Amino acid sequence: MEGNLPVWDGELYLEFHRGTYTSQAYNKKMNRKMEFYLRNTEIRSVLAKEWGGIAYDRERLQKAWKIVLCQQFHDILPGSSIREVYEDSHVEYEKACQLLAEIENEISQALYVEKPGVYTVWNNSNWKRSSVVMISETSDGDRFRDENGQLLGSYTRMGYHRFWLRTWLRFLL
Repeated sequence: MEGNLPVWDGELYLEFHRGTYTSQAYNKKMNRKMEFYLRNTEIRSVLAKEWGGIAYDRERLQKAWKIVLCQQFHDILPGSSIREVYEDSHVEYEKACQLLAEIENEISQALYVEKPGVYTVWNNSNWKRSSVVMISETSDGDRFRDENGQLLGSYTRMGYHRFWLRTWLRFLL
């Protein structure tokens, strides 16, 4: 009998599992969305602490991270868990979103100027980038200037004022 059984000697890692598809698209989508949300909230939390004196909310950030990391368990993302796990994951992702929304609400007061016609645009990348910015609460005659007073070229299309930014900055209407 001993000679008839296959033997696997070594690591049980299957290298073909990289980048697998899933039957649970919601979880893959929320996992990626939450990774971005957590990163951006942490960046803004540090800036709010440095620029606005708002305390860094380590407890709630850590709790949100732990929720998201728990949902990355090896059977959850590929879709091989039982139905109840995915029902629970929907609730858990909602808890993490709620924690981050609370933090974002508190730190936004320290980071954003609340004046009519003043908008703040953040580049959350760690490199310079150019991007089109769209703002809906404008009229055709509005003109935009950066924080140095330079006029930004803009146009209106489908109800949005659009202009091109080459760096992150605060701009004025």
